[in-house]
Amino acid sequence: MARTNFKQSLSRRETADATKRASAPPAQRVVMGLTTENMPTLTLNDPAGFTLNLGSTATEKSATGQRQQTSASSIAMSDKDHHVTWRAP
Repeated sequence: MARTNFKQSLSRRETADATKRASAPPAQRVVMGLTTENMPTLTLNDPAGFTLNLGSTATEKSATGQRQQTSASSIAMSDKDHHVTWRAP
């Protein structure tokens, strides 16, 4: 039976762990692209779930359920529950 010393075993484990960390997909913090209506949008997300949208984005009024598409010149901030906390225009 072959014996592996502890140092070599640890080194292999550390390498495997580092490989797993490197291959794990990063959380999307910045998303830039076009909406389904070909309108420009830039979204910034923080680890707590808060969001800032620059450009066109779809919003929904919770009271009426009415959906609205903002213009490309708009800014909208949302909390972690996806409720709009601030918007212009």
